[in-house]
Amino acid sequence: MTNFHLFTQKLLTLDESSQEEAIKRFCKVFNEPIFNSFFENITKENITERSELSNVFNSILQEIAFKEIVKTIETISDEKDPKDSTGKTFVRTREDTLQRINTYVSSANTPDNTDFDSKGNVQYKPYLKKGQFILVNFSGLGSEIKGEHPAIVWEVDPYWDRVLIIPCTSFDDCTTVEYKNFFNIGHIKFYNRDTTGTYIPSGPGQHLHKQTIVDVTQIQAISRKRIKESRWRNKSAKSKWQIVRLDDEQIQRVEEGLKIHILKEQTLLEKEIYKYPNCIPVLTHPLQFKHLYRLYNLEPETTKEKLVYSLLHDPKKKYTIYRKPAKTGINVKSLLTKWLKAEGTNKMNSEQARQIAYTSLQEAIEKIS
Repeated sequence: MTNFHLFTQKLLTLDESSQEEAIKRFCKVFNEPIFNSFFENITKENITERSELSNVFNSILQEIAFKEIVKTIETISDEKDPKDSTGKTFVRTREDTLQRINTYVSSANTPDNTDFDSKGNVQYKPYLKKGQFILVNFSGLGSEIKGEHPAIVWEVDPYWDRVLIIPCTSFDDCTTVEYKNFFNIGHIKFYNRDTTGTYIPSGPGQHLHKQTIVDVTQIQAISRKRIKESRWRNKSAKSKWQIVRLDDEQIQRVEEGLKIHILKEQTLLEKEIYKYPNCIPVLTHPLQFKHLYRLYNLEPETTKEKLVYSLLHDPKKKYTIYRKPAKTGINVKSLLTKWLKAEGTNKMNSEQARQIAYTSLQEAIEKIS
């Protein structure tokens, strides 16, 4: 088979966007004077000579493509911050962009890791399950996520290289501020497989050291070539490398976050707190702050003065939030923002800072004699 045939076969394996780009590049090349005479003469050659010319032609194309890549890389510069009218601030350096390119090329140069199932069909490795915690090497463009970060496997098919994942980060009790699409799911557990292939928790207290924040805004498809690790070292089990997975409750929490982010379903905060701009919320349970960015069931006992609700996946347990009138002239939304976005300092963690902000919020309640 000639290089030309190999080239056309490879072209057909590309997606539509890549095909268009390749064809544009080749059209540009074919318009150069050197190729006008090339195509006039190639038809006059015998089969052996055509094969030799095909090899030369293929080398030229590769050389031109390489030169184009080099020219493009040469034009990369520090990226200015569009929000800074002075043009003195940069959001990204040339070095940072080059590092991202290098990460992408390194991943692309990694061979597929495959195996065969019992019927001889190709399967991609590592073998993964929904909810599994993995380490991914990202090379995102611009403000997209970059470098090695943990992620949750969300959709996976053993017969496809592609995996849908949700990036994560570690919870910091001083700096982390949660939002409706950036939330804490707690500690993720280590798992073992029993003789039937079922995953079971490794044991009490055997989980990752830090709690995990899920960022559903960054959900994306990746190649398995980007996966650095699919197991984690369990220091509680003689440093064995084990599977780390979300439990059912954590899976439900992520599903809820995706509904809020993708389907734009409104949270308790949006529908029941912001809806009453002149009222101060009074919580009756320590966990209720974490309910503000959740989906909920509105219970029939609810009135204008109090909200009675249950969480979406736990309808049996009811919670109450009272609505108290704010003092005249108080900017309730500003106080709510300080409470919701409270950050820790070198003297206190974010929970303590949030409690101080909550106290200030309660002091804004109108005293009724």
